[in-house]
Amino acid sequence: MQHKRLIISVLLLSGFYFSVVQAQTIKDIDGNIYKTVTIGTQIWMAENLKTTRFNDGTPIPLASLSANDWANHTVSASTTPAYCWQYDSASVYKDAYGAFYNGFTVAAGNLCPSGWHVPSNDEWITLTTYLGGEDVAGGKLKEKSSTYWNSPNNGATNETGFSARAGGSIADNGSNWNVRDNGFFWSSTSPYEKYLWIRTISANWTRITPSSSDMQVGNSVRCLKDVTVEAANPKPPNNAVPKKTELVSLKNEAFKFELTARGDWSFSKIVQQDPYEEFKTGRYSSSISTGEGDKVPENWNGFRLSSTGPLYDACPFLIIYGHKVGDQKPEDFTKLFERSLTNFGVKDLTLNRNFSVGEATGFDCIYNLGVKVRYTALYRNGTRIVIQYFFPSNDPAQFDKYAPEIDKVIRSIVIK
Repeated sequence: MQHKRLIISVLLLSGFYFSVVQAQTIKDIDGNIYKTVTIGTQIWMAENLKTTRFNDGTPIPLASLSANDWANHTVSASTTPAYCWQYDSASVYKDAYGAFYNGFTVAAGNLCPSGWHVPSNDEWITLTTYLGGEDVAGGKLKEKSSTYWNSPNNGATNETGFSARAGGSIADNGSNWNVRDNGFFWSSTSPYEKYLWIRTISANWTRITPSSSDMQVGNSVRCLKDVTVEAANPKPPNNAVPKKTELVSLKNEAFKFELTARGDWSFSKIVQQDPYEEFKTGRYSSSISTGEGDKVPENWNGFRLSSTGPLYDACPFLIIYGHKVGDQKPEDFTKLFERSLTNFGVKDLTLNRNFSVGEATGFDCIYNLGVKVRYTALYRNGTRIVIQYFFPSNDPAQFDKYAPEIDKVIRSIVIK
């Protein structure tokens, strides 16, 4: 299955023809006219939204940056809608970058023109998957212009006609942030209270990155055309059996381990530092390297997986990576790990010191450090595999919801 996916990726990268069709224009309630573009089965605005009213005619409050309206809105913890223009200048930046809306404006549900909506997290995933995955989709969505993107604007082709621009963001203190470096686009899906999923496209790489954003922040909006329930979820023919989700095998030959995961999950090859060495210094960095643009990082030692199928409202994350550790014993790492968590102030800790998967042995731990985390280490033949699972929410029920699926992945790991 992995071989098939890689072949498809090569075709896409070498200019595989996308179903991209220029569609009709759409007008918002203010009379602004937008180009649209069809990408796969979706019809998107090809410009950022710039309306100052909801589609029922209700004005959206304008929060001036220079008068500190935006910052005061944050300080007062207001949950009311607001919008602004980059540098308070509609005459200069309205057509270039559109308006910037806080998340409460998006959550109102009637920001886009009638028949259109702010895309959900799943609908962003549909777009990304159609374009070949997170690692390459950003380049295919970026406008090639040097006017709206700083150099190097890596991999920008705009072959979709989406014409994404780096309008930056409005921070909660009202400052203009990352103009011409990044474009930040809202989704309508909330992973937890007062946050929404967003997508970030950068001048520095071809990737489109999912993350969550405080709803006090101001980001850009791209509207997506509504579809009927029947079109979005076609019914199988009579007596047809829905196709089960296929599994794919992921392998790293250098560290001689493999695992099995759902075929509708996205994955990237990563480089992760050895946590044992960092724990010994009293610190720990969970940052990973996924390479530059669509290039796999050199000496990659693991995978980052996230769910992408319609079964998920938001994304649990799984990071799996290997290191050669010689004669290091599992109990040595267990003691160091436990001591490090104590130093970090972790008290809610469940630790299994005798965890095993097949012939691999190690430990398995669940702890809470703001979010719930499962951390597993398995040893065999001088190789240690670390698995980290977390759900980006302070609601432990979300973590627990996906825990059985994650456990299947962990127990599929084979170290040769």
